[in-house]
Amino acid sequence: MHLLRPAVTVLVCYILSVLATPPLALVAQYIASAVAGSGIGPTAGNDLFEYMWYGTILTATYATLPAFGAIAVMRLLRLRHWLVHVLGGIFACCVALWAFTGSPAILGDRDVLPFVAAGAGAGLVYWLCRRAFGWSDLSLASGDAGPALPLR
Repeated sequence: MHLLRPAVTVLVCYILSVLATPPLALVAQYIASAVAGSGIGPTAGNDLFEYMWYGTILTATYATLPAFGAIAVMRLLRLRHWLVHVLGGIFACCVALWAFTGSPAILGDRDVLPFVAAGAGAGLVYWLCRRAFGWSDLSLASGDAGPALPLR
């Protein structure tokens, strides 16, 4: 039971961050479109639903392993600073884009920036969720896991 609460908290916060990623990407694309004058993103209501649905599925498919890898490192090192979580979201997004396209060259494309911004936003959503549920750390064996790093 001692391990159940932290595991459920991580899973719930990850699911919330996955659900937040498509709207964050959409907002970032519209901002980039307004600034750069390029027409990217869905334009009709039906396209919007498909964008949100496929965005959630693609995020859950391609970003799960890198995101849980980043979460594991953050939990192991007890990193709780919001900036670390934002960087973890960016890392998961970049790995997911690379896996989706099969080429690291996609990361140099300017049109990828809204998705990277959405990854940063998803990391922030995960951090906010974890703060709301509390920072229950897994202990190493029966003793204390050691002092937390001073990044709050």
